[in-house]
Amino acid sequence: MKKERRKKGKVRRLSVLLTGCLLLSVMPATAFATEDTTVAAEDKDTIAEKT
Repeated sequence: MKKERRKKGKVRRLSVLLTGCLLLSVMPATAFATEDTTVAAEDKDTIAEKT
């Protein structure tokens, strides 16, 4: 019985650790997913000159 409990505890710890790793690896991807919609002042001047 003791060996089964130890094994279950190890498996549970490993699954919690892997879940944490997965969450940390996904977080930066959501930060870079947004597009930059700002236009620099230099770009505005060149757009105005072209029109």
